[in-house]
Amino acid sequence: DATRRLIALVGEPVVAPSANRSGRPSQTCAEHVFDDLGGTIAAVLDAGPCAIGIESTVLNLTAEPATIVRPGAIEAADLAEILGYEPPIAYHSGTGAPIAPGMKYRHYAPRTPVFLTSSLETIPSGVLVLTTAQVESDRFRTRPLTRQTLYDEFRRADREHVPAIYVLITPDVRADRALMNRLEKASVSALRADDIPPMS
Repeated sequence: DATRRLIALVGEPVVAPSANRSGRPSQTCAEHVFDDLGGTIAAVLDAGPCAIGIESTVLNLTAEPATIVRPGAIEAADLAEILGYEPPIAYHSGTGAPIAPGMKYRHYAPRTPVFLTSSLETIPSGVLVLTTAQVESDRFRTRPLTRQTLYDEFRRADREHVPAIYVLITPDVRADRALMNRLEKASVSALRADDIPPMS
């Protein structure tokens, strides 16, 4: 593990702030770090692409019961083994200060507009479609949708000047709370999963 090796080599605790620029897709490989911070940092420790791809789970233990304020790779069912119950996900009400990154405003978003849809018929020609389904079309280009590659695909769309990104919300995507959270925050319409009709 590169982080543990770095700490061992330094020989004392390491304090490191987030390297993300607020409002941009998170960095999941060294290339992304250089894209965002090149010229302002001395070096990058490159341990390869992030294995998980999305940000950490944030749990609010000041509430009773404890609540998940940002879903991540550690699921509610995993936390239930420690807490004795599955903590609910808390959504920001729109008033007051958010207590976790990305709760209040459009976040994790590329410059390319992101739209969420459950219908192939609503997708226009010439856009990029991210999907977990096998979709063939001569109207648009498709790329796989995964937690690990989401931000890389967002950044690729920006580099290639794609007019828009459409994300196909299939049942498996809808069930992935952490992935849906990132998609909802990146969407231009700030849709919630409940706002998107199920696939027929």
